[in-house]
Amino acid sequence: MRNTGTMYRSTEKTPTVLPEFRDLLPPLSQEQQEALEKDILQNGCYAPLIVDQELRVVDGHNRLSICQGHEIPYTMLVFEFEDTLEAKQWALDTQKGRRNLDNWELGKIALKLKPDLEARAKAGRLLPSSVRFQTWGTASNGWCLTAKTSAYPSQDEGCTLSAILIEDAPEKYYLSQAQIEKLLFKSSAAPRAPESTTQPESPAP
Repeated sequence: MRNTGTMYRSTEKTPTVLPEFRDLLPPLSQEQQEALEKDILQNGCYAPLIVDQELRVVDGHNRLSICQGHEIPYTMLVFEFEDTLEAKQWALDTQKGRRNLDNWELGKIALKLKPDLEARAKAGRLLPSSVRFQTWGTASNGWCLTAKTSAYPSQDEGCTLSAILIEDAPEKYYLSQAQIEKLLFKSSAAPRAPESTTQPESPAP
């Protein structure tokens, strides 16, 4: 991803809206939409829309809709992305903090990104995701679709959950000594099958 520094006014170029980008994130609540519209009506659209090399909107769909509805001028800043997946990753990273997305919403977004992840895997172009993007995912039937694409052990559609376990997990996730002793006690106290006292027969000479 690279900021090209190229900027256009709405009077110079018209951006393209793709449903796969527009619908990637959940819609704004009515309160958020009204607050954004009020701000733009009062102060104008001071933040540029982010578009890719083909002028497809990556970030700023709500601002674009409001500006077009009220005939308010806006600007577009061109970013260069390697592919559609990288553009979507960037959009999610940018909006994740603003929108305070929960794990359920992030899981639904992960499913939307699955075709892009599979396409990149088959092309042999799995790249590490950004720091904020790489710690979430969704699991189904023992398989994990994770945005941490660098964790894939192979170029398949997914990987087992055990293959991407965190080796340096925070200490708070470890069992305490008391919990360990309790588990060991339960294990040792569990009934065992009686051991056979019959000596094994010696092999024939």
